[in-house]
Formats: sequence, structure tokens, C-alpha cells
Amino acid sequence: MINVNPFKPTVVFVDDDENMLRGVTRALGQRYNVISFSEPAGALSWLRENHRKVDVILSDLAMPGFSGMRLLREMVSVAANIPRVLLSGHLDNSAMNRAINTAFVSCILSKPAPIELIRKSIEQALSSRAIDLAGTSDYAGAGNARDQKQRLFGCLSAAH
Repeated sequence: MINVNPFKPTVVFVDDDENMLRGVTRALGQRYNVISFSEPAGALSWLRENHRKVDVILSDLAMPGFSGMRLLREMVSVAANIPRVLLSGHLDNSAMNRAINTAFVSCILSKPAPIELIRKSIEQALSSRAIDLAGTSDYAGAGNARDQKQRLFGCLSAAH
């Protein structure tokens, strides 16, 4: 069992790059409970049991055997109201559209993303989740594709 501090938001981070996992976990650990997984299947299994404890999901896109896109889509069925942030070094328009339209990703970051940008994206996702939990937004993906893209591009423009 993984213990979390109930006074800090919890971020599930999935990336097959062990160095990335360690670095991001260390950098974010003061502010967040970071639950990291190098195996997408393990992350999905853990999330099924613990989704009520999770505030944000941060995932790589390209992972061997189980893509980040598949992971995020399956996470939608487990916990639709948890914001998802996608990290990728291999983005194209098709992947971005799939992320928006099928995995309801709230933010896409290009690797290597500076830790401060990852932090800002998590904070933005937490704000979106707070609005959703207050019942003023349907974060889980309803709404039109234009609204979803505006949320996504709001994240991208925050990077500049």
C-alpha cells in the first residue's frame, strides 16, 4: 500500500524512463504526493483501486507495449473526472487530436518539459478539477471538441 499525505494533492505519474520518473518525482515531491509507475498496466491497476485518492494523472505518450494514449483512454473509464496531462517527445497532429477527443487530455507538454512548466500544468489541472468537483464544469469530456481544444491550447499557451 502506498501512503499519501492527505493534505497534499496526489499526482499519478507514468513514464517508462526511470530517470524521468525519479527526477520529476523528486522535483514535485515537496508539493505533491507523486505516485510513479514505469509500467502502464501497474498504474491502471493501482488507479482502479485508488482513483478517489488521485487529483491529476501525468503520463508519457510513447511507452513500449502499452501506449500512453491507451492508458489515458482506459483511465477515462476508471476515473473520468481526474484531469490528465500528457508528456511526449513524439507529438503530431493526429496524436494531439486523439489525446483531446478520446482521452480528454487537459494539457499536452512536449518533452523535455521544464519542471516549472510541469508544475504549472498540474496546478492548472487541479484548478479545472476543483471547478468540476464544484459542479460548474463537466470536465470528464462532455462538451464540444472546440471547448476541449481551447482548454488544451490554454495549457500550451501557458508554456510561453
